Amino acid sequence: MGEIYAGGTLARLPSPKLAGALRFFEYAPKPPLSTLATLSRIGKQLPSKAALSLVCPKGTWLTPKGAMRKGPELDAGIDWITRVSDILKARAIVIATGAELTTGERDRTLLAEFVERLRSTGRILVVAPRGLWEPEHGSAFATQTNTVYGFDPLESDAPEGDIVYARIRPMGARPRLTEGHLAQVAERLLSPEAEQAYVAIDSDKPLQDAKRLLKLLAEVQSADFDPGPEDEEDDEETEVSDDEQDGEAESSDD
Repeated sequence: MGEIYAGGTLARLPSPKLAGALRFFEYAPKPPLSTLATLSRIGKQLPSKAALSLVCPKGTWLTPKGAMRKGPELDAGIDWITRVSDILKARAIVIATGAELTTGERDRTLLAEFVERLRSTGRILVVAPRGLWEPEHGSAFATQTNTVYGFDPLESDAPEGDIVYARIRPMGARPRLTEGHLAQVAERLLSPEAEQAYVAIDSDKPLQDAKRLLKLLAEVQSADFDPGPEDEEDDEETEVSDDEQDGEAESSDD
């Protein structure tokens, strides 16, 4: 296993101070979406060492006619994703869907076309379909479309590939990440021969959970493992408030 980037899923962009303590985070904006001017202003303040992924907001691909249906609404959504990924210098774009898309041929075609329209961004493209999609469906689709499958390491092994992208959301029977859960995640991240691995945790305390995972990975990985800035800070210094867990810098208005 090569480099491992672990961080939280944040609904708002973090402050420059908080971002400086992060090696990676996933930005999953919720409506109302910030203006491009606001995102540009905040993006300029983010440290370049923090890698980030942009999760496509549902409003950018779910049109009045259905998921990823061609038309001006979808064109506007793709334009927003493209512009924001450029503004924030996103390393990856994550296309996360639920029951809106089935595994049927029509919906698979729509998703494939959506992926192709984002290919020109030059970002890593991650497909993370859920709902009726089982891991074998998502992994096969990613292989067919030359994308990365955003898998759940609590549900399945990591797919083969140079890049591994894990997304964790504690819910239902697992409302929080226990040490056993983290050990399982660590085992599945360290097993594949990937050059890079990304882990985004969407929990009540995503940054603290990511720090716990990084510490565990450092314990079981070889001595030359670099856990990143998270583990270089003392616990007291890296403790963040509830607001900071979700990101604190962003405003929906410019």
